Amino acid sequence: MKILPPDLCFGQIPSPYSDYNPAGIVVIPTPYEATTTYMQGTGQGPQAILNASFQVELYDEELRLEPYRQGIATLGALKLPSAPADALPAIEKTIRETLNNEKLPFMLGGEHTITLAGIRACQSYFEALGIIHLDAHADLRDSYLGESINHATVLRRSSEICPALGLGIRSMSAEEAEFLDSAGHITIITAAEMLAGTDWLSKLSALPDSIYLTVDIDVLDPSEMPAVGTPEPGGLHWHDLLAILKAIAKTKRIAAADIVELCPPAGQAYASFTAAKLAYRLMGYIAAPEQ
Repeated sequence: MKILPPDLCFGQIPSPYSDYNPAGIVVIPTPYEATTTYMQGTGQGPQAILNASFQVELYDEELRLEPYRQGIATLGALKLPSAPADALPAIEKTIRETLNNEKLPFMLGGEHTITLAGIRACQSYFEALGIIHLDAHADLRDSYLGESINHATVLRRSSEICPALGLGIRSMSAEEAEFLDSAGHITIITAAEMLAGTDWLSKLSALPDSIYLTVDIDVLDPSEMPAVGTPEPGGLHWHDLLAILKAIAKTKRIAAADIVELCPPAGQAYASFTAAKLAYRLMGYIAAPEQ
């Protein structure tokens, strides 16, 4: 397990706060990209987030503290085979090792398929686990382009393991809608419902206390986050998303998390910076949920 030195780690956090042993959170760059079908580039997402994180202030102006002082270590980017059947077990192994060392895994993707590996690892570690899935897309297809495991099926496969709550959804197929009508273990609240003030917080009570939180960066509106593989209009805005994440951290125990699907094009450094700041803010909410 390679640990990045302070000058290359997330946020360029100084030692000893970026050392592995005292760390509460371990950032795991997971540049997996094999099943994307529209805009390409999610494989460059993790490094773009790391690079942008060097410019993020380590003092959090909302929380009024420095989240890095809880200890945030960063692993070297995982080197993964292309086939999901081979890549996911390799990711799962790293997540298990992190959990066994009593640290919170925080993956930076990479395509959304990687979430399934994280959930598999966590499900075997925690007695009961729920999933919160923030995304523009339902990701509930049973198969896509002939494959049962890919970015478009990740919540369907994951919900076969744990109950799930999807938030911010604004795109699904007829097949997904039909499946959702009969799936009692999945709740979806659309972006339009959330922006209209639907009480989504009450839905959290149906989930176990321990949560795997996955944030597809395209849950944000393209006006604020254009650097995604499949942009959808009508998304959440920055402060909407922060309020949701803060409420989740206050209500549930976030056992592991990921931020996925950044597709960083040239000339849009602000998108990578937004993803990096979002990651650091979420780490702060995890470290200090009472704030």
